[in-house]
Amino acid sequence: MRETVSVVLPSYDRAHLLPRAIGSLLAQLEPGDEVIVADDGSTDGTASLVAGFGPPLRHLALSHGGAGAARNAAWRVARGPLVAFLDSDDRWLPGKLPLQRALLAACPELASCFSDFRTASVDGVEREGGLAGWLGGPTAFADEVAPAVRVADLLPNGPWDPAIRVHRGDFARAALRRTIVNIGTVLVRKERVGAELGCAEDVPTFEELPAVARILRAGPAAFLDHPTLVQHDHTGPRLTGADLIARARARITVHERAWAGDPAFLARHGGELGERLRAERTTLARLLLGAGEVRAARRVL
Repeated sequence: MRETVSVVLPSYDRAHLLPRAIGSLLAQLEPGDEVIVADDGSTDGTASLVAGFGPPLRHLALSHGGAGAARNAAWRVARGPLVAFLDSDDRWLPGKLPLQRALLAACPELASCFSDFRTASVDGVEREGGLAGWLGGPTAFADEVAPAVRVADLLPNGPWDPAIRVHRGDFARAALRRTIVNIGTVLVRKERVGAELGCAEDVPTFEELPAVARILRAGPAAFLDHPTLVQHDHTGPRLTGADLIARARARITVHERAWAGDPAFLARHGGELGERLRAERTTLARLLLGAGEVRAARRVL
């Protein structure tokens, strides 16, 4: 029996963008799947827009608490054993969900899978290699995790592009070193993670990183070296628009929460976590000094 999927879609005053996001996933759903639009206190008619689509969309009305709180709330009520994510300003590429669902079905040892993504400018120009852009170069997963295999060898009966390759293994250490997961590309087994997703609810950005850490520590994952998402830039407000000092503080907060509460992980990789936090605090101190906040910089150091 094929496992059903709950798609978590947080949104705040983005009724003008939601149809694109929703439209990108509807054709990929199967009977029993659901889309939970976690409405973060919108005042722009989001509720009526979602109602107009009807099932399998569910409107989850929330008071305004941010994207982290919205994702956490939707996770708690998600009915499907598999959970996927999509932000209201982005869109899935065709075939995203069928490929990932088939991969998890064929590899029951996997707790999750994620992928590369494209970026799109305000004028709609799309570019490949979104993850390489984040990292400033190749992923190096062959060295850090495991060599890639052809997805066609794992899923021989599907209509998959034979050029798609997949790395399988423990990605937690790689995620400690740098940001490797766009949450909009993730499909995860909810039971492996637990009742709480764990997004931070008190930071202006990077709120998903503690949840990503929980997902990757829940068991082996797979990375598809193939885009399944388009991350759109736009003229409206974005969480990534937080100022540099706020972003630096948020990075420290979420990394402490993401890894410091896992004794088994710390026993293996605590030294690397310490190095990452020292580097983040040095960056924050430099930013504070540049802003003339000398005392605050000293406290950080």
